[in-house]
Amino acid sequence: MELKSKDTRLFDVQLTYQKDYLFKNVASEHGNAAGEPYMSDEPDPVGTNSGPSTPALLGSAVGHCLSASLLEHMRFHGAKTEEGCIVTDAQVTVHKGEEGYPRIREINVTIRANDGGGLSTQNRASIDRNFKKHCTVSASLSPAFPINVTVQWT
Repeated sequence: MELKSKDTRLFDVQLTYQKDYLFKNVASEHGNAAGEPYMSDEPDPVGTNSGPSTPALLGSAVGHCLSASLLEHMRFHGAKTEEGCIVTDAQVTVHKGEEGYPRIREINVTIRANDGGGLSTQNRASIDRNFKKHCTVSASLSPAFPINVTVQWT
């Protein structure tokens, strides 16, 4: 993510309670709407699983950030990128922590990347070494728990 020549950028999400454990989420940056509202919920037995849970939303944020960073590096090195060239799976493992409360143990991310035959072995190796450093979300969270990333080139 670029800071657009700013020292900081503010990303906001306003959550409005709907019912049970269901919340409507509206994202914005500096007051400008960012996409459509979306719903979030807790999994059963607490919620009804009618929207992504908080661990799933975190997995989505990590997976998206890593995928966008990989895409940026692929394009920089001249890869042919088109719809479907990156497919990412993020799995968030939640376990009982030391105090008995649910805590995130780790996030495992597998990215299947198709460069359209446009990258050399050296370019792929350079991308593999560097793209994770540019992911704001995973780099910020990794001191708290492991984020394991695998790229499968096709």
